[in-house]
Amino acid sequence: MFFLPDQHYAPLGDGEGGVDRKAESCALQAIQHVKPDAFVNLGDVGEWSSVSPWRYKKIKRPPLAYVCADLKKDIEAVNAGLDKHDKVLDEVGCKERHLIEGNHEIWVDNFCVEYPDMPQFQIETALRLNERGYQYHPYGEYVPFGNLWAYHGGHWSTKYHSARHIQELGASVIYGHYHDQQTSKAPTLGGYHGAWSIGCICEKDKMFNRGRPVRWSHNFAVVHLEKDGTFHVDVVEIYDGVCYVWGKRIRG
Repeated sequence: MFFLPDQHYAPLGDGEGGVDRKAESCALQAIQHVKPDAFVNLGDVGEWSSVSPWRYKKIKRPPLAYVCADLKKDIEAVNAGLDKHDKVLDEVGCKERHLIEGNHEIWVDNFCVEYPDMPQFQIETALRLNERGYQYHPYGEYVPFGNLWAYHGGHWSTKYHSARHIQELGASVIYGHYHDQQTSKAPTLGGYHGAWSIGCICEKDKMFNRGRPVRWSHNFAVVHLEKDGTFHVDVVEIYDGVCYVWGKRIRG
């Protein structure tokens, strides 16, 4: 299985984040090399700045026509990113595909709740997920893969969030959201559990933290799932556009 964390696709020149092209290239090449039987997108596929609650926090939101025009550009950018994923997944014959909604996708949901006469902007419709063959999972849903659970992330945002996830869930979990690589393991009465935060492949731009250094890390994960539900997690780090997967050097 191949797990891909936060991509934050955005129109070129948007200035509100976006995918890191070298990290993206590494991930796509890794899919070609691994040839997974299942693919899980952990969400925050798009930046969705057009409907961000922060964008118009201090200024008045422009007329709806302008917001919709920007949202259409976001949809086009995210679809272009998913087209790249699907092209590689088709090439390697990976048919099982999942997309778990991220907190940025929630912004689009909220927009559609505010304007219910615009169903064409709902995530499943706008990204053509049924046509693409994806199983879509709402934000906050934990999706089981054997004994490993996956969700977008964000339920416990402490400094040591991976340890907190084990403490609260009492199960093994893999997630994105925090954009950092963090792992914790713990023995419990219910068994030996782990939590893996697997970073992101979006731009690590200082603008996100107002000039403060970020702890973000470019990663993806390959998970070997056994028939009995046991699993092995291999978190791959991309550093300066280079990663190593099963002994193969991949350069973005």
